[in-house]
Amino acid sequence: MQGAEDALGPGRISVFLCDSRDDLIREQHYLRTLLERRVDGIIVTGRRQDPREPIGSDVPVPVVYAMTSSTNPGDLSLIPDDAEGGAIAVRHLLSTGRTKIGHVTGPRSFAASRLRAQGAEQTLAADGLELAAGGRCTGNGPRSGAARRPTGCCGRRPAWTRSSAATTRSPGAWPTPYGRRASACLRTSRWSASTTGRSSPPPAGRRSPRWT
Repeated sequence: MQGAEDALGPGRISVFLCDSRDDLIREQHYLRTLLERRVDGIIVTGRRQDPREPIGSDVPVPVVYAMTSSTNPGDLSLIPDDAEGGAIAVRHLLSTGRTKIGHVTGPRSFAASRLRAQGAEQTLAADGLELAAGGRCTGNGPRSGAARRPTGCCGRRPAWTRSSAATTRSPGAWPTPYGRRASACLRTSRWSASTTGRSSPPPAGRRSPRWT
């Protein structure tokens, strides 16, 4: 939404922010309210990129889905290439001489997690390699799931020695105490890290864990 405000601000165009909290009834209420205010367009965003149902079939103004996608192929959806993101991370790690590469990611139910892991695995396979530590390490929770597992992967230390981890979230976005544990794990196991995807700034007054 900050990007939308930055783009529209110079043209003196106002942005109304509505948080439906994944509630369809609340979403439809906001849709009616926005149309009553005669808005010129609607941007639909999501917490993740998984496909979702359109907000309506006869909305009289242009609708753009950003960081989420509509199940209607006729709608305009803007989402990142998550498979290529995982591939880029692995290519970077390979270019540094790393060959034992792990992938710490979010729940398998998230499309972004699956696509990034697929991109990483396919890129490794092209070089005759596979993910270390028995494959990808997936989290369980909707937001902090990926953060729970770095210590679990670190527990497989023999397979990860002098290896690298490609993660879907930056360590700075991992909540404590998981961020501290991940940083300690990196120091003791001689990992290096490559991150993909969006990262959130740490809360005010809190420093992000240092990654090497």
